[in-house]
Parts: sequence; C-alpha cells; structure tokens
Amino acid sequence: MAVDYNDPVVIQDAKDKLAEMYSKADRKGRIQIGRGLGYDKARRNPDSARRSAERLATFRIGKGSKVDVTKYFRDFVTEFGDEPWTGELPFITLEQGEFYYLVGYVAFLQEDTIRGTLSAFDGFITPTLKSRGNKSGHAKGIKQVRELFEEFNSVVDLIFQGNYRGINDYQNIVAIGISEKGVEEVERLAEAGVTKTRADVFGVTLISSAVRFTKTKRKKDRKAIARSRASSREFPVRRRKEIIQYINRSYAQRSRSYA
Repeated sequence: MAVDYNDPVVIQDAKDKLAEMYSKADRKGRIQIGRGLGYDKARRNPDSARRSAERLATFRIGKGSKVDVTKYFRDFVTEFGDEPWTGELPFITLEQGEFYYLVGYVAFLQEDTIRGTLSAFDGFITPTLKSRGNKSGHAKGIKQVRELFEEFNSVVDLIFQGNYRGINDYQNIVAIGISEKGVEEVERLAEAGVTKTRADVFGVTLISSAVRFTKTKRKKDRKAIARSRASSREFPVRRRKEIIQYINRSYAQRSRSYA
C-alpha cells in the first residue's frame, strides 16, 4: 500500500522518530541529520544544518499540552534489574513560567506469598519533587524535569521495597510493565489480563500543569479544552515526502543501537 505523506499519523510518526534520533545524537550526528534532511547542501555551514534539524526535532510543551515519553523508559522492570528511566530526555522546549508533572500509567505484577500465585493490576506512578524541597512537587525548567525523571526511579524503588503508600496495595510487587510491550510481559507471567480500570494507554506522559479553556465573554461559561499533543515545527510541504523518507530510512539504520 502506498504511503500517504500528508497523513497526520505518518507525519507524527516521522516527527517522533526525528526527535528521538536528534536527542541521542552528538554534535557531529546532529549535523549529519540536518544535512540528511536537505539543509546545507553545499556543506559550508554545518551549524546551519544542525539548527535547522533542531527546529524540526524540538517539541514545544506549554499550557494544556503533553508529550508521550514512554520510549525513554524501559518496557519492563524488576527489583533486580535496571532502573526504569534510561537516563535520556526527550528533545523539548518548555514554556517559561509553566510547571510540569510526570504520570506513568503502568501494570503491576503482584505475588501472593501465601498461595504462591501472581496477579496483575493497573495503577499510577506519579513522582513529585517534594522530597527535594519543592512545595508544589511540579517541575519548572529542564533541570527540574530531569529531576522528575530521576524521582520516577525513586518511586519504583520504594514500590519494590514495599515502602510506597498509595491508593492501591503496593506490597509484594515483583515487576512493573511500563509500556504496552512491558504490560504484555506482566500478563504473560500472571497468566491473566491486567485488571484495567481506565481506558488510558499504558506508558509515561510529561504534562503541563495548566489547563487551557475556551474563550468566552463570561468566565463562568468557559470550558476546559482536552490536552493536546506537544507541537513541533511542520515539515516543509514541498519536501515533506523526501524528509519523511529520509527519517524512516535513517531511523531504521539506527534502531539497532537504540534497542
């Protein structure tokens, strides 16, 4: 089937791949990406190529927006494995004056130590910065966003230790599925589907704390607008097909090193 390069889903997929490639590349790699996108064809201004790629790769998060950051976390974690956060951040620009929080909708694998059985249920991991002296708990600026990702690891550690207090019973948790792939592993081990209480997609989302409202003459008539995905600069229309094809080829070549 022919690819529709004007399809918003196809465009969004390419943007996600570009943002991931750019965030993981060093300066030389970012210049290479920029030139691959069609900038600095004369190869005389490498910084121009890098900046052009950066503008296309950057997601801008502001009031009422969110970005899926699941790919920066491991699919499935246990007490004896690696920490959930990979240590990398998405390539993002944060709106000044805005606060952000991190929400993980995940699946927990719980052991019944008496019966020796396993069960699975859904729940949330919502790290805050209160333990770091931040009264609101929300992050402001990229440095604090990094700290929020670090706190995700701390919360998971507390859960495995049985020292985390929340709505659900977090005792005897032996594994956590973070992505859809990780949740499948939890279900395989539990030999049952996850008891899911929400229609949300499993994963981790970085969200702005503010909410956008419709503009009305009277404040009481305003309604909250559903959160939208963080935006990035659009691909040039005339070269959209060429750019998306390059991104897909390049991402496929690099994906082995991302695994």
